[in-house]
Amino acid sequence: MMTVAISPPVRSHSLLADLTEDDHLQYLTDGRFDTRFGSKTLTDLLNASAGDLDSGTLLDARVSQSNVTQHQAALSITESQISDFGSYLPLTGGTLSGVLTATTLVSNGNVFANGQLVVSNTVPSIFFKDTDIVDKDVRLFVNSGRLFLRSINDDETVVTTPWDIDTTAPTNTFVMGSNGLATFNQGLRVSAGTTTILDVMNVSGATTFTGTTTISAASPKLDFFDSNTTDKNVRLFCNVGFFTIRNYNDADNTETIPVTLDSNAPANSLYMTALGRVGIQAGSSPDYDLEVGGSIGFAPGSSVTPADNGDVVFELTNNTTFTVKAKGSDGVVRSGTITLS
Repeated sequence: MMTVAISPPVRSHSLLADLTEDDHLQYLTDGRFDTRFGSKTLTDLLNASAGDLDSGTLLDARVSQSNVTQHQAALSITESQISDFGSYLPLTGGTLSGVLTATTLVSNGNVFANGQLVVSNTVPSIFFKDTDIVDKDVRLFVNSGRLFLRSINDDETVVTTPWDIDTTAPTNTFVMGSNGLATFNQGLRVSAGTTTILDVMNVSGATTFTGTTTISAASPKLDFFDSNTTDKNVRLFCNVGFFTIRNYNDADNTETIPVTLDSNAPANSLYMTALGRVGIQAGSSPDYDLEVGGSIGFAPGSSVTPADNGDVVFELTNNTTFTVKAKGSDGVVRSGTITLS
């Protein structure tokens, strides 16, 4: 019988002999890696099979920008694919420039929809801030069916409202043409400088009209209100071919008509020259302080006394006596009578 001695197995890696010997080609060394992959291009690596590239990260030097951007047209990323998309809205600063072409862009309750700005809020407003000038800002806002344009300072402690437009105003209430002419729709109520709207146009303070101003209505009128009184106002009024100057009392809505002009009256019916001379149907060049071209009729009182020196008055004393009285420079009133039969 033969006896064979068997050495105990090696249980430690450090006890293995000849580890430095490269006698197995399947061992992957640094040299064999460089030989196999070092000369490969990015295309070779991208076309490698899944078994060749199944882990790890490509070095930056192996991937150029053009290798990525050439495929960007094929990329399609939606809002739902961006997990933190909501953190970028609403917009909190910066400016929007150019043309908005997105179907819908939401910012602070404002919606840019198909190129239109929609401001949706309980009191929607648009703020225009001039960074070059302090306290010269403008705000447009809507409240309770009215559109306001306000001038405000930077901290909004001083506010004026030069424009207040009721959104129920009719179409073409105010139209400014390309020729600079403004048209106010009939029935329009415009108040300039006051919140009390009394008529078609109510202006408080000095007003200058340059060029032709046309008031067109069934019975057009122009009122001049004295803010110091309620019963000493003047109304210019036109109705059925008559032009009148009226004393208007807005306290009780009553009026008197001291002057009436018929639109069919002949030219120069009443004419006043630069010298203060007045002509009544006497052409455009009266020779006297008062010149009448035609008959004169008047109704003198029954007892009239001249007030100042040099005054002359006429008196119809009774049915048969016509009296002329004159007050001389000495203050004495002298008279003469004409007997009427």
